[in-house]
Amino acid sequence: MKKFRIQILLGVVFLAGLLLTFATVKEPENFSNSSYNSDPKGTKALYLLLENTDREVLRFQEKIFFIKEKCGTLLLINPEGSFSKEEAATVKDWVGAGNTLVYFVDGLFENKSDKLLSAFNISVERFSKKPENPELTAVLFNDKVKRLEAEAPLYFTTGAKGPKLNSVLLLEQKNVMVSFSFGKGTVYLSSAAGLMLNSNIAQSDNAIFLYNFIFELPGPVYFEEYHNGFESSLDPFTELKRSPVVKLLFLQLLLAGFFFLYQRGRRKRPPVIQSAAGKRSVVEYVISMGNLFMSAKASLLVLNLLRKNFKAEIASYFRKTNILDTGLLDAVKKRTPAKNSRIMYYLTDSNFLQVTNIQLIKYAREMEELKREVKANDRTKDKNR
Repeated sequence: MKKFRIQILLGVVFLAGLLLTFATVKEPENFSNSSYNSDPKGTKALYLLLENTDREVLRFQEKIFFIKEKCGTLLLINPEGSFSKEEAATVKDWVGAGNTLVYFVDGLFENKSDKLLSAFNISVERFSKKPENPELTAVLFNDKVKRLEAEAPLYFTTGAKGPKLNSVLLLEQKNVMVSFSFGKGTVYLSSAAGLMLNSNIAQSDNAIFLYNFIFELPGPVYFEEYHNGFESSLDPFTELKRSPVVKLLFLQLLLAGFFFLYQRGRRKRPPVIQSAAGKRSVVEYVISMGNLFMSAKASLLVLNLLRKNFKAEIASYFRKTNILDTGLLDAVKKRTPAKNSRIMYYLTDSNFLQVTNIQLIKYAREMEELKREVKANDRTKDKNR
């Protein structure tokens, strides 16, 4: 019995690791049917329905938003020519009251906007390359779904006497300039249809998620947080190294290697323990099966992480979640009847921010057709019976 002591111990370790591996697998959470129109308290979904529109942008417009149980106001500005001192003073009062400042620019960043920024004691500098200051983060996006480093981005810094702006947003027709005054974050823009601006949603009350057709949204804008059960890292290998499941797997493989060398080092015993009948012992069978299961689980984990393109992941999640039962489809039809309706959506896991563009109408129509086919097949089966 003594000679099997190590084997039994390792077998128990493998079985325990196997159980822990399957116990730590996260399943995606389901949408709540009341998440769209509910109060932000306690909700786990963050999305905003938007619609492309050619509606003329007003000079000034106020928009209320809620995030993290707090209320704020977006000040939407359309600089049509130079701002007067009175207008600049009005905008300054808005910002001083804690409102979030948003620019809508039709063309390039011109001097008329520089004058407005100077009224806030905000300096605008142009760099040929990204500065070394880690507190300044600027990202330029084009109309494709990918991250770009701007060749000559604009960096916004607040002056010592001016009000502290957590974020200043500059919107153009196809290009978007984003700047953070604090924190770190990753921002994504999908098809130039909308954007999210924030460094850390848990610490910032000025997270913005809008586009120049936000005017079409009636009533206040609700920001709600949603977690889909998956880690949202762009680097699968970094996530792989941080995973406790993978660490456990490596530990088990290390023990298995030690056990193999231990057996090979003892010349009097064969590396494979067999019974008198020449069959493998139960202990070795348990160990080999444990290795098999753990190797398979590790392979699945690696494949899942490598295929985690954020757009494909969320699209597949919405496909698995019945949109017709979540209330989202009705919300889309009521607020965005256009064919090119979109829902803007992002995740906030591990301080990574993801934005994707989901064509709900397209998916909903596919699901409706699928439901019709299922009903038709059921009727055919009933008739055949």
